[in-house]
Amino acid sequence: MKRFLQKFIPLVIVMFFLGISLFGQKDSWTENFDSGLANTYTTGTQTLSTGDWTMVAVFQEASSASYGGTGHAARINDDVAGAQLTTPALNTIGTVSFYYRELNSGGGTFELLKSYDGTNWISVTTQAYAGNTFTLFTYDVNDNASTVYIRILSNDNAGHLIIDEYSVTNYAGGPTPQIIASDNELFGFSYIEGSGPSNELSFTVEGTDLTDDITVTAPTNYMVSLTMGSGYSSALVLAESAGSVSTTTIYARLNAGLSGGFYNEDITATSSGATDKTVTCNGKVLTVQSLDYSEDFETASGTGSTPIGADLVNWTNLETTGNVSWTSSSFSGNTYASMSSFGSGEANISWLISPP
Repeated sequence: MKRFLQKFIPLVIVMFFLGISLFGQKDSWTENFDSGLANTYTTGTQTLSTGDWTMVAVFQEASSASYGGTGHAARINDDVAGAQLTTPALNTIGTVSFYYRELNSGGGTFELLKSYDGTNWISVTTQAYAGNTFTLFTYDVNDNASTVYIRILSNDNAGHLIIDEYSVTNYAGGPTPQIIASDNELFGFSYIEGSGPSNELSFTVEGTDLTDDITVTAPTNYMVSLTMGSGYSSALVLAESAGSVSTTTIYARLNAGLSGGFYNEDITATSSGATDKTVTCNGKVLTVQSLDYSEDFETASGTGSTPIGADLVNWTNLETTGNVSWTSSSFSGNTYASMSSFGSGEANISWLISPP
């Protein structure tokens, strides 16, 4: 066992140091193209000092046309559709920089692209080129993806494009994505049991420095919409553009058909790397209780002189101002309750309170 460990440990150490190459380069580096490029226009993979580069119509430039007049550079051919130069897989990327010029004349525009799989490409920026003097190009890609490729595309340009002293740096970090909500709580969602949905209430959401869309998710008993009165669903997606989501109004309502009670639940807004924002919805479904009780006042005296409560059990007359009470009266054989302070010479407030 001891001998096995003695042999195994050095292997682990070797694998550890090789890990950078096996699982993507993370250290900053500069490729000067001094070795590894063929001296004929080549399409395919070529191994340079920084790893395996893929390319279409790339040539090893002579020293005289390379940066500083020494070593070599990479020349991308003119008049070739899809002519390009692509880095090895990188583990995050910060700044890309290199020197560029054209060989003789014609000029053109090259495009910088990035990819997470080496197949699907995203345009980052473009740059026009002309003239025989080297110019420094630099761009903060600043992408923390664990696998990312960078490509220079010189698509069917009139002039040859020369690239030298190609450098990349690690992901430098960036501003923290932010979600901003106008409200923390919404009050007043309600309806009577057996009906619904509730009234609508609204709040706004916006985002800055985003790397992904904002998703607004409703809790179990609520729904959300971007349109007043319609389009309600359990979740909404607010598309991020150039790191931002502009101020967007979100409508919310309490679902129909709920039992009586309180419904205090959170709507949540989320986006990659941002702190979640919650908006608490305070709602209530009101319960209407049916009473197995009726009174037609027919058992009252109907004389108009006896206060109700004296001749109807458990009814209460309450005079809060003055001394005029509710009494029973009769008209055409129908007895009813009435109260009138006409002719009393004073203000009267009288309550007729039913039995509990």
